[in-house]
Amino acid sequence: MKISFRTLAATSMLWFIATAAIASPTIDCSTSNYPEWNEKTTLPSATAAVPFIKDSAVELASDDEPAKTEAKGESSDSSCQECNSGCGCDINYCCCPKWYVDAGAVILHRNRAETDAIMRPVTIGLPVISGHDSPFGWNGDLDITVGYRMNCCDAVEVRYFGDTGADANAAVDFGVGTPEDFTIATGGPFSLVGFSLDYQTDLHSIEINERHTMTDDITFLTGFRYLEVDEDLRFDLSILGSQFAQYAWSDNNHLYGGQIGTDLALWNNGPLKINSVFKGGLYGVQSDNAYTNQTILGTFVRNGAAESDVAFVGEIDLLSTYSICRHVALRGGYQLLWIDGVALASDAASQTNPGNGGAVIDTNGQLFYHGATVALEFTW
Repeated sequence: MKISFRTLAATSMLWFIATAAIASPTIDCSTSNYPEWNEKTTLPSATAAVPFIKDSAVELASDDEPAKTEAKGESSDSSCQECNSGCGCDINYCCCPKWYVDAGAVILHRNRAETDAIMRPVTIGLPVISGHDSPFGWNGDLDITVGYRMNCCDAVEVRYFGDTGADANAAVDFGVGTPEDFTIATGGPFSLVGFSLDYQTDLHSIEINERHTMTDDITFLTGFRYLEVDEDLRFDLSILGSQFAQYAWSDNNHLYGGQIGTDLALWNNGPLKINSVFKGGLYGVQSDNAYTNQTILGTFVRNGAAESDVAFVGEIDLLSTYSICRHVALRGGYQLLWIDGVALASDAASQTNPGNGGAVIDTNGQLFYHGATVALEFTW
């Protein structure tokens, strides 16, 4: 595995994040950019509203005993100062809600795999079957974020999203009268009447991030992330003479690592907000592969391998949020996830040969997931 390439990719991502934050234009701190429920309010003076004050409303104080401190209401300016005190950041709103929850779905597309051959024809001119030939479609799953604000500048949030049950399949029928000879993995050549393949993959992502708001437009993220990528690839072969064979590979990847990132506000005017999120990190990955071959005699050949390595994961989100009312907003946007350094079933299939008998694992696989995300945001 080319670890230097992944290190370079991670360094480039982090350099871009830092550059974007430093190069951010001067922050507009006017309250006109925020919904009216976030604006500071000033209560009218009671003495200015009436022409006289009753004696009972006046309390004298001696030199030895100072006057009692006036109670502070939640909507007063002093209350807003208390709400934002100790943040150490430059923000333009008052008394942020403690909790926020984004509940929705993500619709992702997994890119096609590598072009290395899995099934090779004996006859020149026939197509080579590879992991690239059966693209995955669009698949939806949950996208949930739960966050808690310690103050207006610092928050902790947990997010889960996935892409489970993504499936690619294909079937070819040559017919009894026109069989074609193919080799696959350790077997063949076979005179195939037809064959079918099924490729399934699951993605799970759980992350815990600490968010620190520096200004109205810049928030930094640091956190921990766990990803799981599971793949299953199966070929069913119909062989001339009413015989049957099956080849199957199952690869599982568990990624653990830290990440940093930044959340940049691109537009923040009235009820509409548009922001972009960049995250990247290096991950330790535990990968294993299981190989199963059911021969034409009905016997089974099983083998497998395992390996530990380092992977890079980067994510780019472009999101827009529209406030429907004080406590509810609609959020939607685009998400791109890049994973470099995992074991893929199609790579294992293309590298299975008589020399290794299926005991092969390749952790140089790359995956791209991209698609749309939509959610309702609740704050209180």
